[in-house]
Amino acid sequence: MNTPADTFLLFFHIERAGGTSVHDWLLTQMRGYYPLHTWYYWSNEAEHGISPEELARLARWTPGMSGAGGHTLKPWFDYEAGLKRATFRLTFLREPRARFLSHFNHQRMKMGIPWTIEQFAAEARFSDYQTVRLSGSRDLETAVAVIGTLDLVGFVEQLPESLRYLCAKRGWYERSVPSLNRLADVAHAFRYEDLTTSQQRLVDEANALDIQLYKRANDLWSPRLAKNAATGTTPMCTSSAQTLVAGSRARYRRVRRRIWSATTESLVHRMSAVPYPLRSDQPSRTSGSQ
Repeated sequence: MNTPADTFLLFFHIERAGGTSVHDWLLTQMRGYYPLHTWYYWSNEAEHGISPEELARLARWTPGMSGAGGHTLKPWFDYEAGLKRATFRLTFLREPRARFLSHFNHQRMKMGIPWTIEQFAAEARFSDYQTVRLSGSRDLETAVAVIGTLDLVGFVEQLPESLRYLCAKRGWYERSVPSLNRLADVAHAFRYEDLTTSQQRLVDEANALDIQLYKRANDLWSPRLAKNAATGTTPMCTSSAQTLVAGSRARYRRVRRRIWSATTESLVHRMSAVPYPLRSDQPSRTSGSQ
Protein backbone atom coordinates (compact mmCIF):
# COMPACT_ATOMS: atom_id res chain seq x y z
CA MET A 1 0.00 0.00 0.00
CA ASN A 2 1.34 3.42 -0.93
CA THR A 3 1.91 5.92 1.87
CA PRO A 4 1.46 9.70 1.31
CA ALA A 5 5.24 10.02 1.09
CA ASP A 6 5.30 7.55 -1.81
CA THR A 7 2.72 9.35 -3.93
CA PHE A 8 3.42 12.25 -6.29
CA LEU A 9 0.93 15.09 -5.78
CA LEU A 10 -0.68 16.53 -8.94
CA PHE A 11 -2.75 19.71 -8.64
CA PHE A 12 -4.87 20.51 -11.70
CA HIS A 13 -5.09 24.29 -11.38
CA ILE A 14 -8.16 25.92 -12.94
CA GLU A 15 -7.90 29.66 -13.53
CA ARG A 16 -9.66 31.91 -11.00
CA ALA A 17 -10.53 29.00 -8.73
CA GLY A 18 -8.22 29.70 -5.81
CA GLY A 19 -5.23 28.01 -7.43
CA THR A 20 -2.58 30.60 -6.64
CA SER A 21 -3.56 30.57 -2.97
CA VAL A 22 -3.48 26.75 -2.96
CA HIS A 23 -0.04 26.79 -4.61
CA ASP A 24 1.28 29.08 -1.87
CA TRP A 25 -0.29 26.91 0.83
CA LEU A 26 1.21 23.74 -0.67
CA LEU A 27 4.64 25.38 -0.60
CA THR A 28 4.31 25.62 3.19
CA GLN A 29 3.42 21.93 3.40
CA MET A 30 5.68 20.23 0.86
CA ARG A 31 9.43 20.54 0.48
CA GLY A 32 9.35 19.08 -3.01
CA TYR A 33 6.31 20.87 -4.48
CA TYR A 34 6.82 22.88 -7.68
CA PRO A 35 4.19 25.10 -9.33
CA LEU A 36 4.68 24.73 -13.08
CA HIS A 37 5.14 27.60 -15.50
CA THR A 38 2.21 28.30 -17.82
CA TRP A 39 3.88 28.20 -21.23
CA TYR A 40 0.74 29.03 -23.17
CA TYR A 41 -1.35 32.18 -23.18
CA TRP A 42 -4.48 30.10 -23.72
CA SER A 43 -3.87 27.21 -21.36
CA ASN A 44 -7.32 25.64 -21.45
CA GLU A 45 -6.92 24.19 -24.92
CA ALA A 46 -6.58 20.42 -24.77
CA GLU A 47 -3.32 20.43 -26.76
CA HIS A 48 -1.65 22.92 -24.43
CA GLY A 49 -0.48 20.46 -21.83
CA ILE A 50 2.57 18.98 -20.16
CA SER A 51 3.02 15.40 -21.37
CA PRO A 52 3.78 12.52 -18.98
CA GLU A 53 7.24 12.27 -20.57
CA GLU A 54 7.99 15.92 -19.88
CA LEU A 55 6.80 15.71 -16.27
CA ALA A 56 8.83 12.52 -15.74
CA ARG A 57 11.93 14.23 -17.11
CA LEU A 58 11.35 17.19 -14.78
CA ALA A 59 11.07 14.82 -11.83
CA ARG A 60 14.28 13.01 -12.80
CA TRP A 61 16.17 16.27 -13.14
CA THR A 62 14.81 17.76 -9.91
CA PRO A 63 16.06 15.93 -6.80
CA GLY A 64 13.35 15.54 -4.18
CA MET A 65 10.49 16.63 -6.44
CA SER A 66 7.31 15.15 -4.93
CA GLY A 67 4.53 17.25 -6.40
CA ALA A 68 3.60 19.67 -9.15
CA GLY A 69 0.65 21.83 -10.06
CA GLY A 70 -0.39 24.11 -12.86
CA HIS A 71 -2.70 25.02 -15.70
CA THR A 72 -0.94 22.69 -18.14
CA LEU A 73 -1.40 19.47 -16.17
CA LYS A 74 -4.24 17.54 -17.81
CA PRO A 75 -6.22 14.84 -15.96
CA TRP A 76 -6.53 12.58 -19.01
CA PHE A 77 -2.74 12.07 -19.21
CA ASP A 78 -1.34 8.95 -17.53
CA TYR A 79 1.22 10.70 -15.35
CA GLU A 80 1.56 7.64 -13.10
CA ALA A 81 2.98 5.64 -16.00
CA GLY A 82 5.44 8.39 -16.85
CA LEU A 83 6.54 8.96 -13.27
CA LYS A 84 6.49 5.23 -12.46
CA ARG A 85 4.92 5.98 -9.10
CA ALA A 86 1.45 6.42 -7.62
CA THR A 87 -0.11 9.87 -7.68
CA PHE A 88 -2.49 11.89 -5.53
CA ARG A 89 -4.63 14.00 -7.88
CA LEU A 90 -6.67 17.02 -6.88
CA THR A 91 -8.37 20.10 -8.22
CA PHE A 92 -10.43 23.01 -6.89
CA LEU A 93 -13.69 24.22 -8.38
CA ARG A 94 -15.47 27.52 -7.92
CA GLU A 95 -19.10 28.60 -8.28
CA PRO A 96 -19.18 29.04 -12.08
CA ARG A 97 -20.71 32.51 -12.33
CA ALA A 98 -18.28 33.88 -9.76
CA ARG A 99 -15.33 32.19 -11.47
CA PHE A 100 -16.40 33.46 -14.90
CA LEU A 101 -16.68 37.06 -13.73
CA SER A 102 -13.39 36.81 -11.85
CA HIS A 103 -11.80 35.67 -15.12
CA PHE A 104 -13.49 38.57 -16.92
CA ASN A 105 -12.24 41.05 -14.30
CA HIS A 106 -8.73 39.60 -14.46
CA GLN A 107 -8.59 39.98 -18.24
CA ARG A 108 -9.83 43.56 -18.02
CA MET A 109 -8.06 44.83 -14.91
CA LYS A 110 -4.83 42.82 -14.88
CA MET A 111 -4.26 42.01 -18.55
CA GLY A 112 -5.54 45.34 -19.87
CA ILE A 113 -7.94 43.82 -22.42
CA PRO A 114 -11.06 46.00 -22.73
CA TRP A 115 -13.65 43.26 -23.06
CA THR A 116 -17.32 44.05 -22.66
CA ILE A 117 -19.33 41.40 -20.84
CA GLU A 118 -21.13 40.68 -24.11
CA GLN A 119 -17.83 40.09 -25.97
CA PHE A 120 -16.40 37.95 -23.19
CA ALA A 121 -19.51 35.79 -22.95
CA ALA A 122 -19.51 35.31 -26.72
CA GLU A 123 -15.89 34.06 -26.77
CA ALA A 124 -16.12 30.26 -26.87
CA ARG A 125 -12.78 29.64 -25.15
CA PHE A 126 -14.15 31.12 -21.90
CA SER A 127 -17.40 29.10 -21.88
CA ASP A 128 -17.78 26.16 -19.48
CA TYR A 129 -14.14 26.60 -18.52
CA GLN A 130 -14.05 24.08 -15.69
CA THR A 131 -15.76 21.38 -17.76
CA VAL A 132 -13.26 21.91 -20.58
CA ARG A 133 -10.29 21.81 -18.20
CA LEU A 134 -11.33 18.46 -16.82
CA SER A 135 -12.56 16.77 -19.99
CA GLY A 136 -10.63 18.44 -22.82
CA SER A 137 -13.87 19.58 -24.44
CA ARG A 138 -17.37 20.69 -23.52
CA ASP A 139 -18.18 17.15 -22.40
CA LEU A 140 -20.06 17.23 -19.13
CA GLU A 141 -20.26 13.48 -18.56
CA THR A 142 -16.53 13.01 -19.07
CA ALA A 143 -15.82 15.87 -16.65
CA VAL A 144 -18.14 14.31 -14.07
CA ALA A 145 -16.39 10.96 -14.53
CA VAL A 146 -13.02 12.66 -13.93
CA ILE A 147 -14.41 14.22 -10.73
CA GLY A 148 -15.13 10.71 -9.51
CA THR A 149 -11.55 9.52 -10.09
CA LEU A 150 -9.73 12.35 -8.30
CA ASP A 151 -8.41 11.98 -4.77
CA LEU A 152 -9.77 15.39 -3.79
CA VAL A 153 -12.13 17.87 -5.35
CA GLY A 154 -12.02 21.00 -3.24
CA PHE A 155 -14.15 24.13 -3.49
CA VAL A 156 -13.22 27.78 -3.13
CA GLU A 157 -16.43 28.22 -1.15
CA GLN A 158 -15.33 25.43 1.24
CA LEU A 159 -11.62 26.19 1.34
CA PRO A 160 -11.00 25.37 5.05
CA GLU A 161 -12.86 22.05 4.80
CA SER A 162 -11.09 21.19 1.54
CA LEU A 163 -7.62 21.85 2.94
CA ARG A 164 -8.45 19.96 6.14
CA TYR A 165 -9.43 16.95 4.02
CA LEU A 166 -6.13 17.20 2.14
CA CYS A 167 -4.20 17.37 5.41
CA ALA A 168 -5.99 14.29 6.69
CA LYS A 169 -5.22 12.31 3.55
CA ARG A 170 -1.58 13.39 3.43
CA GLY A 171 -0.87 13.22 7.16
CA TRP A 172 -0.02 16.94 7.37
CA TYR A 173 -0.43 19.41 10.18
CA GLU A 174 -3.15 21.95 9.49
CA ARG A 175 -1.89 25.44 8.87
CA SER A 176 -3.77 28.68 8.48
CA VAL A 177 -6.12 28.92 5.52
CA PRO A 178 -4.66 31.15 2.79
CA SER A 179 -6.36 34.37 1.79
CA LEU A 180 -7.95 34.51 -1.65
CA ASN A 181 -7.17 37.03 -4.36
CA ARG A 182 -10.70 38.33 -4.79
CA LEU A 183 -11.00 40.86 -7.60
CA ALA A 184 -14.71 41.19 -6.85
CA ASP A 185 -13.78 43.30 -3.83
CA VAL A 186 -11.82 45.78 -5.99
CA ALA A 187 -13.46 48.95 -7.22
CA HIS A 188 -14.75 48.75 -10.82
CA ALA A 189 -14.88 44.93 -10.72
CA PHE A 190 -18.05 43.36 -12.09
CA ARG A 191 -20.17 41.13 -9.88
CA TYR A 192 -23.08 38.99 -10.95
CA GLU A 193 -25.57 41.01 -8.95
CA ASP A 194 -24.37 44.19 -10.68
CA LEU A 195 -25.28 42.91 -14.15
CA THR A 196 -28.49 43.57 -16.03
CA THR A 197 -30.95 40.73 -16.50
CA SER A 198 -29.82 40.23 -20.10
CA GLN A 199 -26.15 40.18 -19.06
CA GLN A 200 -26.87 37.66 -16.31
CA ARG A 201 -28.56 35.48 -18.90
CA LEU A 202 -25.43 35.62 -21.07
CA VAL A 203 -23.28 34.57 -18.11
CA ASP A 204 -25.67 31.72 -17.28
CA GLU A 205 -25.61 30.48 -20.87
CA ALA A 206 -21.81 30.63 -21.07
CA ASN A 207 -21.60 28.49 -17.92
CA ALA A 208 -24.51 26.11 -18.46
CA LEU A 209 -22.38 22.94 -18.28
CA ASP A 210 -20.17 24.27 -15.50
CA ILE A 211 -23.25 25.00 -13.38
CA GLN A 212 -24.31 21.36 -13.73
CA LEU A 213 -20.75 20.13 -13.09
CA TYR A 214 -20.42 22.22 -9.96
CA LYS A 215 -23.70 20.91 -8.54
CA ARG A 216 -22.82 17.29 -9.23
CA ALA A 217 -19.31 17.76 -7.80
CA ASN A 218 -20.84 19.30 -4.68
CA ASP A 219 -23.29 16.42 -4.35
CA LEU A 220 -20.39 13.96 -4.46
CA TRP A 221 -17.70 15.76 -2.50
CA SER A 222 -19.34 18.10 0.01
CA PRO A 223 -20.51 15.22 2.25
CA ARG A 224 -16.98 13.80 2.26
CA LEU A 225 -15.50 17.16 3.23
CA ALA A 226 -18.12 17.68 5.94
CA LYS A 227 -17.63 14.19 7.39
CA ASN A 228 -13.86 14.68 7.57
CA ALA A 229 -14.25 18.14 9.15
CA ALA A 230 -16.57 16.69 11.79
CA THR A 231 -14.06 14.08 12.93
CA GLY A 232 -11.44 16.64 13.99
CA THR A 233 -8.64 14.08 13.73
CA THR A 234 -6.21 16.17 11.70
CA PRO A 235 -3.28 17.42 13.83
CA MET A 236 -3.37 21.17 14.23
CA CYS A 237 -0.34 23.46 13.87
CA THR A 238 -1.12 25.97 16.60
CA SER A 239 2.38 27.05 17.58
CA SER A 240 3.25 30.56 16.38
CA ALA A 241 6.87 29.44 16.08
CA GLN A 242 5.87 26.56 13.81
CA THR A 243 3.77 28.91 11.68
CA LEU A 244 6.67 31.36 11.39
CA VAL A 245 9.08 28.60 10.35
CA ALA A 246 6.59 27.31 7.78
CA GLY A 247 6.22 30.80 6.31
CA SER A 248 9.98 31.23 6.06
CA ARG A 249 10.33 27.88 4.33
CA ALA A 250 7.59 28.80 1.87
CA ARG A 251 9.35 32.06 0.96
CA TYR A 252 12.59 30.17 0.39
CA ARG A 253 10.78 27.61 -1.75
CA ARG A 254 9.23 30.36 -3.91
CA VAL A 255 12.69 31.75 -4.63
CA ARG A 256 14.01 28.25 -5.32
CA ARG A 257 11.09 27.62 -7.65
CA ARG A 258 11.81 30.79 -9.69
CA ILE A 259 15.45 29.75 -10.14
CA TRP A 260 14.37 26.22 -11.02
CA SER A 261 11.85 27.48 -13.58
CA ALA A 262 14.42 29.68 -15.32
CA THR A 263 16.89 26.80 -15.58
CA THR A 264 15.70 23.19 -15.28
CA GLU A 265 12.04 23.68 -16.20
CA SER A 266 12.82 25.90 -19.19
CA LEU A 267 15.46 23.52 -20.52
CA VAL A 268 13.28 20.44 -20.14
CA HIS A 269 10.36 22.13 -21.89
CA ARG A 270 12.54 23.13 -24.82
CA MET A 271 13.76 19.54 -25.11
CA SER A 272 10.26 18.05 -25.05
CA ALA A 273 8.16 16.93 -27.99
CA VAL A 274 5.78 19.88 -27.76
CA PRO A 275 7.38 22.86 -29.54
CA TYR A 276 8.32 25.81 -27.43
CA PRO A 277 5.19 27.96 -27.74
CA LEU A 278 5.05 31.51 -28.97
CA ARG A 279 2.78 33.99 -27.24
CA SER A 280 1.62 35.63 -30.46
CA ASP A 281 -2.00 34.57 -29.96
CA GLN A 282 -2.69 37.13 -27.24
CA PRO A 283 -5.76 39.30 -27.72
CA SER A 284 -5.19 42.93 -28.53
CA ARG A 285 -5.00 45.36 -25.62
CA THR A 286 -6.85 47.90 -27.72
CA SER A 287 -9.70 45.65 -28.82
CA GLY A 288 -11.62 42.95 -27.05
CA SER A 289 -12.26 41.04 -30.27
CA GLN A 290 -10.07 38.18 -31.43
